Formats: sequence, structure tokens, C-alpha cells
Amino acid sequence: MKKKTKRRVILGAAAVCVIAVVSGVLLYANSFRNYELIYPNVTCDGVPLAGMTYEEAESAIAGIIDQKQYQVTVRLPETDPFTVVPEQTVTEQVPGTALQEAWNCGREDSSFFGPLLSYLGAGRGRRDVQIRYAFSYDPDSVKNQIDSLKTMVTVEPTDCTGDVDPDAHTATVTLGAKGKTIDADAAAEEVCRALDSGNDKVELSFEEIPLEEGQVETLLSELADEGYVEVREPDVTYDETAQTSVLDMGMPGYALDADALEEQVFRASDAGEETVTVSLQETDPQEYNLDGFYQWLKRDPEGVYYADGELYGGTPGYDFDLAAAEKAQEEAGYGDQVEIPLTVTDPIVPIDYARTVLFRDQLGRADTYHTGAYARTNNLILSCEAIDGTILNPGEEFSFNDVVGERTASKGYMSALVYLSTGNESQLGGGICQTASTLYMAALKSGMEITERAEHMYTVSYCPLGLDATIYWGYSDLRFINTSCMPVRINASVSDGQVHMSISGTNFTGHYIELSSERVSSSPIGYRAYRTIYNPDGTEYYTEDLGVSYYSTH
Repeated sequence: MKKKTKRRVILGAAAVCVIAVVSGVLLYANSFRNYELIYPNVTCDGVPLAGMTYEEAESAIAGIIDQKQYQVTVRLPETDPFTVVPEQTVTEQVPGTALQEAWNCGREDSSFFGPLLSYLGAGRGRRDVQIRYAFSYDPDSVKNQIDSLKTMVTVEPTDCTGDVDPDAHTATVTLGAKGKTIDADAAAEEVCRALDSGNDKVELSFEEIPLEEGQVETLLSELADEGYVEVREPDVTYDETAQTSVLDMGMPGYALDADALEEQVFRASDAGEETVTVSLQETDPQEYNLDGFYQWLKRDPEGVYYADGELYGGTPGYDFDLAAAEKAQEEAGYGDQVEIPLTVTDPIVPIDYARTVLFRDQLGRADTYHTGAYARTNNLILSCEAIDGTILNPGEEFSFNDVVGERTASKGYMSALVYLSTGNESQLGGGICQTASTLYMAALKSGMEITERAEHMYTVSYCPLGLDATIYWGYSDLRFINTSCMPVRINASVSDGQVHMSISGTNFTGHYIELSSERVSSSPIGYRAYRTIYNPDGTEYYTEDLGVSYYSTH
């Protein structure tokens, strides 16, 4: 009986223990059904959340999101990596999703022992919750950072240098090194694609920067200026005093073809060459046309002449042996000087001397009395005013009608008596035959050559018969040529009841002239006129028969 009781006690105690253990386990398991912390080994994007309350985990995940930063590492050959971190905004795609996933870790089994078993099993492996991010960024910030990268890595090409050898007539260019850079726009686009696709690395390559065209052009322009030698064309100078001409055979010129050299420079740069040397283009001077110079130089001495208030001409004549000069030219080389002797013929009157004696002397003068009639006197004054100051150069012909012009009322001419074949008649300009007659005598005394003159139909009283001259517009004129070697000036005026005519010029010989006439017939009345030239001492030099003039009586 005692043994049975003892066994019953032991069994009872064991039952109590079992009950106690089971109760403890149940109580322990039940405590996990209301567990208020994140299960062990739970992480979010690798950040431990175990043991955190819901609120602590929420704060931790928010911190993870705040710390999240997207970036791309850009790599270039032989260059340190460059990190592009754009201006960005990072959020969770669905706010609270990661927190809920982290909280639910270990709470999937809703059975009585499920939470306990999940807690006990959590120690055997980590459970990491991945946050699903929503990401946006500013492309301009990417472009700005790539621009900065471009500034850091760009290497500009080095300048070319050059020089000209003036003796060899060559130009040499020493090439500079090419540069390198990146295409910032393309690089920024590639980084943006990487950000959009979640790629954090981008491999880029350099672009080559060729030689600076502007610097090459400037250099070649400078070399062209430095190497340019203008062609010295042959030329002839002549020395009147030495009576020689000198033919300068000229020298070749040299020039750089900058455009062609520029092409060679860039081709050489692409081929990796270091220098380019070219010869300057040579231009030979043209052969001097000695025949043209001969035609230009050869001339007779030029007489003096008067124009626009100045005296011109009075230059020497020149000539040279063209055949001998051309032979000397053929035998000469560039840079030589070929002497060409000149034959110089002095002018009759050198210009400098002519200026000192111009209009110095009164060659001839004539004065005739007029009637004093108002209209006739008016016409005399007008015709003298038209003639006064007329200049005749050597060899030039004077025409009374050309100088005085048609006698019209618009010019102020009045009607006065004129002699016609039909008798006497009053016409515009009547009386100016006295102007012509007075000028005729002055021209004879001045040694002029008379080329046209006619006597009156009837005798006149204001000058010796045989020495008068009639004029009529369109029919009769008084013309004479200046045969002297100097210009002459005609002076004409009316005063003190007389018509005054004189011709000023230069009398080199001292000769003077007197006029005379004699009656040689009575019916019709005929007068022969003479022009006698006297030596300076008064002796007769020569007498010219001027012919016979015939007149009718009134």
C-alpha cells in the first residue's frame, strides 16, 4: 500500500510539472501574439530594424529614404572618375509599404504558436525589405555638372609656329598638338539615360579637337606678309643733265600661297607629322618694252604755248639708239642696270627763260582815227572788247569772225553805214571794218603771216589804201598766223577818237617793221603795199611786196 501511494505522488508531481511547463509555454507563446517590436534580423535596404517599435521603424525608414541618393560615375580614359549627383527628389512609390512589410515580417502565421515560432526562426536568417523608390531629377543639373566635367578635362590644341627663310624663299610651319574634349550634350544625355535605367556607371570617350583654324590662318597670314617680296618690274629713268637713261632690269617677287599651305598643314596634322615646309611662289618681272619707251621718249623739242593763264612747253627733244639698247637688255640679268645714252635736243626757247620774256615786247602797233558817230563808235568798242586779250600760240591762226562773232543786236551792236556792191547801206555792226583794218596793220607790223584779207570795194579814209581789210559775216574774214616761237597777245581798245591795236610778244632779234603803200593805177584805183623789215641798227633787212589792192570810187 505504501508503494502505491508513493507512485501516485510521483505521478501527481510529474503531472503538475507538465502542466506547469505547458502552462508556461502557453503563456510564453501567447506573449508573442501581442509582440510590439520588429522581429529579429529584419532589415530595410540593409538597415537593421530589429527591436524597433512601429513608430521607431517608421522613423528609421523615413531616414533611409531621406539618405537615398542616385548618382552616376562617369569614366574617361586616363582620367579620374567623376560622379554626377543631380538635383533630385526621392520618395517611396507607395508611402508606408516598406514599413508595413518590415512590421509584418514574422507575423504571417496567425496560429497560436505562429508568432513564437517566427520569432524563434528569425534568428536563422536575415529578412531584408526593399524600398520601392519613386525618383525624379533635374536634367539641367546633370548638364551643368557635365559642363563642369568638360571644363576640367578639355585640353586645347597648342598653337602652330612658323618662320620664313628669306634666302631660300621657303616657309616652314611647326605643327602644334591637337586637343581633346567631350561632347557635353551627348554625355549629359547618356548620364540621364543611366539615371532613368538605374545604371550607376557611364563610360565616355574623348573627342579630338583639331588645330585651331583661326590661329593657323593668322599664322599663315603673318608668314605670307613676312615672305612677300613684291616684283620689281623693270623701269627706265632718265637724267636730262647727264643725258642718259638707265634701265633697271628688275627683280623677281615671291609670295606664299596661304590657302594651299593651310591644306597641307591640316593634312600633315592628321598624319601626325611635325613640320611642313613649302617654297614661296616666284614671279619673274616682265620684260621691259624698250620700243614702247622709245616711242614715249622720242620727241622733237616742244615750243612754248599759253593756256589757262600759264605757260607750257619749252621742253627738249629726246632720242636714243634703240637697237643698241635692246642688245644690252638681252645680255643683262635681273638686278642689273643698263645705261642708255640719250641724244637731247634743246628747245628753241626753254620754258624757264620763256616765262621771263613772255609778252615782253610790243611787236607792232596801229592806230586809226574814227568819225565819232555814236552807233559806229559803239560798234568799234564792242568789237575791240571781243578781241582784246586774245592769245595766239605759235602756229595758231586768228580769225576775226570767230573771235568777234556775229554782230547782233542782242550783243549791243547798232546799225551803221557799210559798203556793199549795190551801194552804201546801214546794217548792224557797221564800221567794224575799221577794227579789222587797224588789226591788219598791227599784224603786219608784228610779222604775222596773213592767210586771209580782202580790201574794201571803195576807198576808205581811216588808213592808207592798200593796208585796209574788210570783213563781212559769212563772206569775208581777216585771218593770220602767229609765226613766232612765242605766244602773242592782241591788245585792242578805243579811246581819244582812235582805234588802238597792238600785239605783244617777244622780239628776240630786235628787228622792227614799217608799212608803206603806193598808187600804181588810176582806173581802177590801185595801191601796192609793202612790209619792210629793218635790222636793229636801222638798216633794211628785207622788203615784202604785199600785192595790189583795187578800189572803186563812191
